Amino acid sequence: MKKSFFLLMLLSSLMFSSCDEILNPDTQSSVDKLKGIWLVAETSSEFGQQQYQVEFSEDETDSTRMNIYNFFGLGTWSYVSIDVDNQTLTIPSQTEEGYIISGSGTVNEDFTQVNLSFTVEEVVVPQKSVFAVTAVLTKE
Repeated sequence: MKKSFFLLMLLSSLMFSSCDEILNPDTQSSVDKLKGIWLVAETSSEFGQQQYQVEFSEDETDSTRMNIYNFFGLGTWSYVSIDVDNQTLTIPSQTEEGYIISGSGTVNEDFTQVNLSFTVEEVVVPQKSVFAVTAVLTKE
């Protein structure tokens, strides 16, 4: 009887602790909090102001990395990878759709807004253009 009671208590505690992450968003990782669709308000020296949507998706091989689909409005099939360290975001230099992209950003405390600052360099144009971009992303 004691053994059954102990087993029941152990299983109950495991069940409640695994549900805690779902019920309490404070225990979610930064990556989990960023997942989803975001509205982008972007300003660049080349294209002016633009608005579009992106999707933050968790990288399958690195728990501290995310992929942002449709980054810089390059298309929903295209993504840029970012490194996530709590509320600090880093866009390592990478080439996507003929552009070299790199930069950084921050996330506000309640994970509803992201501020990014990055550079974009055209690599397919003979006279390469480099331009600065700032973007404010709001969670939808």
